[in-house]
Amino acid sequence: TNTTLVSTVHDLTTWKNYYGADRDLLVYSAYHEGDDSERAWIQGVDQRDGSLTNYARIANGHAGGIAIWGDWLYVSGREYYVQGVTYYPVRRYSLQAVHDIFAGTRADHTLEGVQAGVVYDNDFLAIEDGILFAGRFNDTDTDKMQKYQIEANGNLTDLDVSIRVPKKTQSLAILPNHFLFSTSYGRTNRGNL
Repeated sequence: TNTTLVSTVHDLTTWKNYYGADRDLLVYSAYHEGDDSERAWIQGVDQRDGSLTNYARIANGHAGGIAIWGDWLYVSGREYYVQGVTYYPVRRYSLQAVHDIFAGTRADHTLEGVQAGVVYDNDFLAIEDGILFAGRFNDTDTDKMQKYQIEANGNLTDLDVSIRVPKKTQSLAILPNHFLFSTSYGRTNRGNL
């Protein structure tokens, strides 16, 4: 069903040519107040009229970043711990499976993804020209994001390149010659670009 999500939207990306040439779909990640599954939701919004696709439930995690490249949708996954070390995964989902759920030909809870790789942190992410940038939110100081090559199979390879990011970075957009950061902390405080 085409329902509006009534909770926090975490991030937004564009699915180029979703409806055909030059007709893109905005895709956002969020949580629904009434969903007890603890799975984040994604949903598409038609830029022309604001109409919504069906929603899809993804693996649990904070879904702080969402981006599309090739045949894959990439989303921040839930961190996990092994022998006292914290790992921050990025999961990938088949765009065909996402399309089928958005179109209503597949059930909303059947979207399963795989781990594409582990990144420095996954509080935000963006993709440009086959390179995934993933970084850490830090409310007290500047921090960094790292660059990862997206391989032909959809997995990530660390390029060992760090880029400093502003304090309180929540999201990232990549322009031809610039990075655009949104920064904020606290629901009642002003955000910045």
